[in-house]
Amino acid sequence: MHKSAYVRDEALYLRLYKRKEEEFVSQRRRIYDVDPRFMLEQDGVQLVALDKWSLDGNEISEEDTMVYHMSSEERDRIQQLIAAYDARPPFDEVKCKEEFSEIQEWGYKEAFHKLPDELSSRIADMRVFALGYCTREVLRELKQLSKENKKRMMLVMDEYGQAQQAENIPEHIRSRFRFHDCRVTELTSGKQIVMRLDTQGGFTNSNKVTI
Repeated sequence: MHKSAYVRDEALYLRLYKRKEEEFVSQRRRIYDVDPRFMLEQDGVQLVALDKWSLDGNEISEEDTMVYHMSSEERDRIQQLIAAYDARPPFDEVKCKEEFSEIQEWGYKEAFHKLPDELSSRIADMRVFALGYCTREVLRELKQLSKENKKRMMLVMDEYGQAQQAENIPEHIRSRFRFHDCRVTELTSGKQIVMRLDTQGGFTNSNKVTI
């Protein structure tokens, strides 16, 4: 929320853009500079079973713990990460800023496509909105819209669950259906219905369903 988001103000947009850009670059730089050697410290760490973990101070018995011993394969993998880290080039701030610009451009376009026209018409500057700022009134409407969308989503999920349970599908087949976020690229029908999927971003590698 921002108190000045009621009107389109180029100076405000540039100031907010600069602030968000600096935050983005700083975060990416911190991630870039994370030394993978810390992962070697996991070897020999004592682990506690999750169902035995206690926050009330009760003593944890020895049989509820185990010591993690890192495999040679895992250690080799970490050593490869360390070698790549030591040989990495300097952090590319210019490229990072270009990435931020692309993300903002994508967010700007997505906001136009996904928001109801009535709501988007009350946003003075969609660029500022894409940066994460809006008026109090718009924020209130967004929260209400989010609640309504969640209700519809839960209704669809409940109907899907009921329909799936009603089908006589063996569990070993049922468990393979993970097509959430896949995009249908082709649908043909005849003696069989064949659906082809773009699985990028989905939860399966199966790109063809025959019914």
